[in-house]
Amino acid sequence: MYLKVLGSALIIAATSGIGYWYSREFQKHLNELQYLRQMFIMIYGEIRYTQESFGEVFSHLEKQLKEPYAEWFRNMAENIQNRSRTSFSELWGEAIDRCLRISHLKKEDLAELKDLGAQMGYLDADTQLGVLKLYTEKLEIRIQTIRTGLAAKKRLCNCLGIMSGIFIAIILV
Repeated sequence: MYLKVLGSALIIAATSGIGYWYSREFQKHLNELQYLRQMFIMIYGEIRYTQESFGEVFSHLEKQLKEPYAEWFRNMAENIQNRSRTSFSELWGEAIDRCLRISHLKKEDLAELKDLGAQMGYLDADTQLGVLKLYTEKLEIRIQTIRTGLAAKKRLCNCLGIMSGIFIAIILV
């Protein structure tokens, strides 16, 4: 009898932990998008006020960023300086694939980032600033959308974790 109660408690604790883990993943995704928005605001400011090239902007900003974004910017700065025939969008996409796969960004976020790289790199400064501003506004809209449903999703994950543990415990007992 005690083993059944102990086993049921462990099952409920495990599924509750899984539910909590999923709810934290939603929060981490939101935090990553907010950090990404801050990064692009920094890029926008650097290009607008210093009129530097992307290579210089990336090498300057990589010192201020956390990983894996610092690695991404470091990689971009090195590749821009050493590139021969590779286009900016190819360098951008390769660096995203190599450096940001461990981030909490989703596939859609990474695809939008790659699309942004296809629009930059060969344009004049004003057009680049417009593209960066548009992307930052898109990120802001996405952040607001995620933020509005975040509390409900987190609560749902936590409740489903607990309820699934209770359900499994009832079936096994």
